[in-house]
Amino acid sequence: MIRRNSIKKRKRVLQRNFRVAACCGFLCLTVLTASVRHIHASAPKTPVYKYYKQIRIDRGDTLWGIAETYCTDLSGTDLVSYIREVQRINQIGERILYGQTLIVPYYSEVRKL
Repeated sequence: MIRRNSIKKRKRVLQRNFRVAACCGFLCLTVLTASVRHIHASAPKTPVYKYYKQIRIDRGDTLWGIAETYCTDLSGTDLVSYIREVQRINQIGERILYGQTLIVPYYSEVRKL
């Protein structure tokens, strides 16, 4: 009986210690995440400039492929939104034809005059 009680007591202590360690770990992770976000948000951002380029459609070109080429991380937009913008600028639907010219936006951190 005494042995059983001491085993139960040790088990409760271990469970409590595990809970305390888990809470401390979660708290540390939360503080670390908040501080990284703060550092990232306060970092000076390089300005991004938007330019336009005229391209000629080659065989096998698709709007998706064009978006993958010109829609970089600098744009801050996803490929679907970029494709819709190209369609709106050029007043086209989903099809593009060989030899057709399109105006496509691209983004750069370099300011061109």
